[in-house]
Amino acid sequence: MVAALISQTQATKELHAAGALASLSWLSGLTDRRPMRRDVTPATWLTLGPEMDLAGRVERGEENSTVPPAYAAGVLDAALWAYGRPRHPLI
Repeated sequence: MVAALISQTQATKELHAAGALASLSWLSGLTDRRPMRRDVTPATWLTLGPEMDLAGRVERGEENSTVPPAYAAGVLDAALWAYGRPRHPLI
């Protein structure tokens, strides 16, 4: 899945795919950089909830952010996919 998202992100520069890739990289431990806040904090049960809450608020337009809503939607979709509750296909 990660390889397919990398290919799609490089080929299309699509924000949804980039957000999903950032989210899966953080959740899997490939990086400690959070996808929304962009600080260095490992993914744990304590950090997951606030990060996904922020992604949801940005996606819905409830939060002023420089992060585009499509990127935030990708972050949220990837997390839901990783935990077995997908809203939309990632690819």
